[in-house]
Amino acid sequence: MNGIQFQQKLLSLQENMMNFALMLTANRDDAQDLLQDTTLKVLDNQDKFVDNVNFKGWVLTVMRNIFINNYHKIVRVQTVVDSSADLYNLDVVNDSGVVCRRIIRGDIQHVGGIRGALDHRGHVVGVGEGELGAGVAHV
Repeated sequence: MNGIQFQQKLLSLQENMMNFALMLTANRDDAQDLLQDTTLKVLDNQDKFVDNVNFKGWVLTVMRNIFINNYHKIVRVQTVVDSSADLYNLDVVNDSGVVCRRIIRGDIQHVGGIRGALDHRGHVVGVGEGELGAGVAHV
């Protein structure tokens, strides 16, 4: 397919592309931006299209991938890390309402006033049977 045929085919798909973009974004302005980004990307990558392949499927796949990449960028920007929080020590409330201190990546777990070492799975070891209450043991 030559360049003019490629462009004509792409222009004939604009309505389908807009409908798909609206389905992905649920917002007309975002859908128009996605349509424009996809059209430019498809034109830039015209040489990568192989004849006898579903052109519409290829174009809509490009659109979907652009949408997913944009979504991941937005999520990354919106992720906030609170460096002031003490992420090493977390207070956990178990089913019975008892607040337990759980040490993440630590060697000691302090549960209800009882100390014991943690094994490689994070389970308390070195504490006698019955020393942990039933509600605390589930933390």
